[in-house]
This record gives sequence, C-alpha cells and structure tokens, in this order.
Amino acid sequence: MRKLTLDKGYQPADRKISRFNTIFTDSIKQHGRVYELGMVTRFNLTTGQPLKDAGFGPTMLRKGKLGLRPTA
Repeated sequence: MRKLTLDKGYQPADRKISRFNTIFTDSIKQHGRVYELGMVTRFNLTTGQPLKDAGFGPTMLRKGKLGLRPTA
C-alpha cells in the first residue's frame, strides 16, 4: 500500500516514515531479512541522529537480541 500511494504521488506527513520504509525494504533485499543493527544505524545517520539509540546497544547485545553481523 505504501508503495502504491508513493507511486501515485502522495507523500507521508513525516519524511522519516518514508526514509524508514526505504531502509527497511533495502535491508530485506540485501540480507534476505531485516538486519536490525545495520537498519537502525543507517536510519539514525540519515536522519541526523547518529547516537540516538546507542544506549540500547550494549544491553541488547548482552541479551542476544542484537547481532553484530547479519544472519541469513
């Protein structure tokens, strides 16, 4: 639905929504699934907030919720 609305010329109210969707689908195309660390890093860099979620990283890594490399 999002792609169809964009193709018809509609733009989301917040540009971050469109950017997130693009990064999300690019991650799936590149890795076959969502690579969370890469996706969040890329989103934060492109929206000008490079360290926004950095505080969550160590805890998520320690609990095994986040991988340093993408998995197939």
